[in-house]
Amino acid sequence: MTMVPINRISVIIPSYNPSEKLTEVVQSVVDQGFLDIIIIDDGSKGESASVFDRTLQIDGCTVLRHEVNKGKGAALKTGMAYFLLNRPDGTGIITIDDDGQHLAADVRGCAEFMQKSGIITLGTRNLKNSGVPLKSRFGNGLATLVFRLGVGLNISDTQTGLRAIPRGYIETFLNISGNRFEYETNMLITIKKLRLEIAEVPITTVYTDKNKNTRFKVLKDSIVIYFQFIKFSVSSMLSAFIDVSCFHLLLILIGGILNQSHWVTVTISAFIARGISSMFNFLFNKNIVFGCREENGGKIMFKYYVICLAVILLSSQLAAIVSMAGFITKNIHITLIKLVIDTGLFISNYFIQKRWVYKK
Repeated sequence: MTMVPINRISVIIPSYNPSEKLTEVVQSVVDQGFLDIIIIDDGSKGESASVFDRTLQIDGCTVLRHEVNKGKGAALKTGMAYFLLNRPDGTGIITIDDDGQHLAADVRGCAEFMQKSGIITLGTRNLKNSGVPLKSRFGNGLATLVFRLGVGLNISDTQTGLRAIPRGYIETFLNISGNRFEYETNMLITIKKLRLEIAEVPITTVYTDKNKNTRFKVLKDSIVIYFQFIKFSVSSMLSAFIDVSCFHLLLILIGGILNQSHWVTVTISAFIARGISSMFNFLFNKNIVFGCREENGGKIMFKYYVICLAVILLSSQLAAIVSMAGFITKNIHITLIKLVIDTGLFISNYFIQKRWVYKK
């Protein structure tokens, strides 16, 4: 049965060293009625040339080339820029992978949904399916959890490459940072920041050969994707070292000078130590973690210290309460208890700083 053509929606396929599967993917979406297929050869090696040559023989297929490998994000941007410049009547694009993980019928379904609704549409897989490889299930599950807690975006498949984007949003996506796998993550973060409407369309979950040939390496690319959280963790660990060291030293000095109760000594020591470490933490987070060098420093500092004061009060008073209970009296033990308390406050502190203090 001949499919009704899908006019004015271009399919963009980033590709690096593709297998023969690419030709099958292109032919399958053409059979579903797509008339414009834009493939980006992202610096593939010479032996892949014959694959791209065969795709060019399919009606409606265009191949753009990078001289060197620039990454999936860069390839997607090249395709988007080409669409805006050369398809003035195009209403939108749909991005898919070159390995057959997206069935052509699902590609058409997402394109039709986007065309009718006019909103950004994700083709989302059921990643709880028993057939999904453990590596992929773990990577997607971790990304989904981080997005839900850290970004506030509740979607079921953060790593799907099947995305339908109306023309009006493409220029915005062209200006998003990132040239490799992190670009697709940054797209979702931008959608949340700009409060753009987004829809999910369930698609078939396909993993061939247990996804052995995927170029997404869980450890390596997760480090890239979660780099901001890693920097925040480093900042917090350095600040914690400064804080705990100063706190323990002040316990000894203030306890010897004032000869007061544990409550007084612990509270004063905690406030002074946190004052020293917080200034380091504020400057590190502002300039290195969240990159707010050009933002309103005074307003950011005010917000930071509102949170900082609340954390100090919680940290010091919980430690003091434990001390007053009479179970722990040695300075080193009180210090360790405070370290446990501060660790518990760490995650919530990150989310509050990201969403409120350093929000751009």
